[in-house]
Amino acid sequence: MVKLFEQFPDITFIWKYEKPEENDFVKHLDNVHLSNWLPQNDILGDPRISLFITHGGAGSVFESAMNGVPVLTIPMFGDQMRNAKIVERHEFGLEYFKLDIPKSDKLVEAVKKILTDESYKKNGKKVAELFASRPFSPQEKLVKTIEIAGKFGADERFRNPGRNLTLVQYYNLDILLITKIPFASPPLKELRFALPRPPKPWSGIRDATKYGPACLSNSSTTKSPQKWVDEDCLHVNVFTNEDCIKSANCAVAFYVHGGGLQFDSAVMFNDSLIIESFASRDVIFITVGFRLGIFSHLVFEGDDVVHKNIGIYDLLAGLEFMHSEIRFFGGNKSHVTLYGHSYGGGIAVQLATSKKIDPKKRMQRQMEDEDHDPPGGIIRDGILFPQETMIDFLSDTGIHSNATILRGIAQQRNNWPVNVPVLTNDSVIFKLLEQYWTILANCFIAENEFASPIRLLIGTTTKEMDMDPKPESPTHQLFVEFNFQNIDEVRQKFYDDWNNTRLGFNHKFDTQYMFQVIPYTALSNVKNGGISYLYSYRNPKHPFHTDDLSYLLGVHSFEPDDNEKQIGAFYREMFSTFVKTGVPDNHFEPLNATLMDYLYIDFDNETGLKPHMENDYEHEVGGKFRAF
Repeated sequence: MVKLFEQFPDITFIWKYEKPEENDFVKHLDNVHLSNWLPQNDILGDPRISLFITHGGAGSVFESAMNGVPVLTIPMFGDQMRNAKIVERHEFGLEYFKLDIPKSDKLVEAVKKILTDESYKKNGKKVAELFASRPFSPQEKLVKTIEIAGKFGADERFRNPGRNLTLVQYYNLDILLITKIPFASPPLKELRFALPRPPKPWSGIRDATKYGPACLSNSSTTKSPQKWVDEDCLHVNVFTNEDCIKSANCAVAFYVHGGGLQFDSAVMFNDSLIIESFASRDVIFITVGFRLGIFSHLVFEGDDVVHKNIGIYDLLAGLEFMHSEIRFFGGNKSHVTLYGHSYGGGIAVQLATSKKIDPKKRMQRQMEDEDHDPPGGIIRDGILFPQETMIDFLSDTGIHSNATILRGIAQQRNNWPVNVPVLTNDSVIFKLLEQYWTILANCFIAENEFASPIRLLIGTTTKEMDMDPKPESPTHQLFVEFNFQNIDEVRQKFYDDWNNTRLGFNHKFDTQYMFQVIPYTALSNVKNGGISYLYSYRNPKHPFHTDDLSYLLGVHSFEPDDNEKQIGAFYREMFSTFVKTGVPDNHFEPLNATLMDYLYIDFDNETGLKPHMENDYEHEVGGKFRAF
């Protein structure tokens, strides 16, 4: 701001500043006056005022409009974004992106444009005249309303229907949710195990007001069973808004749901939270249905009977549809971010980086700033691991036959359009992969497989899969696989140590796995020229695998306390900003391979704890990747 003031020495700036006595930074400027309180409406009514720079609160925008003063809004949160759009719609001001505040040259240009373009002043005066010409003043309206209430009582016909809406619903009536849009023909009968075919055209008006079914899955193995399942499930659902429709230039988030290609769906989320997290922030959000389980990866030796990776091809068809049609929903096809949680995060990285899948990068986000930044993607807990590391792991445990099989698979991988092979070995290790990681042994990304560098936002929770171990868990089955002679004693010792926190970092195998996968993926991207942002969600009350997803999409939700409400607001701002700009937050530093720095995310109102950068991400488990 000081640099801005310096560029306009002939203009007087009156700045509401909380501690005006700390004014050393502007003492050299005679045209700047600081005060911790100002009679805002009186100042705006002064004919000498030519511009109001504000965050865009409702009162500030209303008083600017009443007095016909042009506005430069720098919205930060809440209704300020909406108010900034109102100013732009009535053409008496501009919106300035908050993360561009340090870019003084851009700020100077924005101010100069408003000061020199007479249309902003002219439109401001017109808005003020419209306010002044209202048939009833606010005082008269209040008196009349009281008279009506006294005469007719609490008659429902006089009640504002908006009183029954939530805050998000009330302030976002310009949101459009278009559901059940087919991107492929229903996979029925002879198409049941076929690659996706283009959808058939329809005549008339198609009902897009209700969700379609979830794809078939085994809901008995998940805590989120689907209410309606059916094979006819290859649909996309689009959250957008009227401003995006008008501009056809909004950023797009294409979401791949988790569930290990076994369960969950594109229709299981909380609409209001998606609106609050994305659509109300000018980010178009898309969920996509794709085949799961046996309908996704029923695999034979060749492709003559059933093609491999049908579910992945469904996703590709959804991406193709998005690329060709997103402009009609207000999106920019060159500004797309792939977004996924858990297994969906792993798929998102595969699709965002693969030259084989998308050699022309049509479905990757292209950053359009002057630095020509690489495309972007988001991943949460992606099930990715360097193949050689997996081979070495199997070899170290003495399971040489499995390692040999993996090496044989690696030699053939170039023949597959997507690296998701099938393991037919009877080993329990492979059965675990089939059951919990959906046969993804060769989908692990090694460093040289990041064909396209990207902007990557990636992170974990502190306890991920650290729920209480059960006898049927993978950890229990590993005891059998390792062929311990005293298996009952070993198992009892493990559970006893687990329950009494005597295991050092005390993380389950699954969690350790993620704490190594995540930094490796982030570092691989950095080494290949990309930019990675690594974070760790550290809230102790809800630290498990899907807990933080509730802040964005409302899945597995819980009643948040005051600290968690702040986390939710922070999450929504961080993710939507990343989709729009490729930078999640101006205090979030890109990953440094030496420091292994990450954003520590938590709030504690009692101690003053806020999100901040720390070093040595999960060093007890993943520290060996520091030397990567």
